Amino acid sequence: MALDIRLPDGTRSALRRSTHAAVEGVGVAADGVPMPDIEVHPDGVRVTSRAGETVLAALSRSGYGYRVGCRRGGCGICKVDLRAGRVDYPVTVAQSVLPAGERRDGTCLSCRAVPLSDITITLRDDRLRVTAGILHAALARRDARAATTARRAPADTQPHPERPTPGEERRGGRPCP
Repeated sequence: MALDIRLPDGTRSALRRSTHAAVEGVGVAADGVPMPDIEVHPDGVRVTSRAGETVLAALSRSGYGYRVGCRRGGCGICKVDLRAGRVDYPVTVAQSVLPAGERRDGTCLSCRAVPLSDITITLRDDRLRVTAGILHAALARRDARAATTARRAPADTQPHPERPTPGEERRGGRPCP
């Protein structure tokens, strides 16, 4: 199983093993099946869904989780705000859980909504949690690389190991040339 994610800083995870080409704003698998991207705010995480896969299932498969309830479309706890894109509900959703007015206003039931195009959603009063150990490791490696890079000064600004840096004094009280 391929783990296909984009990290919050926009870089692709090194764990990605599958490839797809962009066609009309939606990724397409080798067999021609659309693979829409799902961007999640406020975290800025982007994952790629598979054909017929719900928003919740794509995020779970990619190692992310958030507050959910029944996972069957009966409780409404997994509602998110659809900011861009289109979704479909191949499984009937009760009007009592997702009324027509909420659908028009952009409310999406993530356990039943299947993206038809690239979508952007906003979680309600929640943040994504990393649930996959391998994703924890990838994020930790990325953060460690970033910290190491930030600590390193460019080679031309590093002091010579045997000479004091400009402004330091040598023995005898004279400043360095």
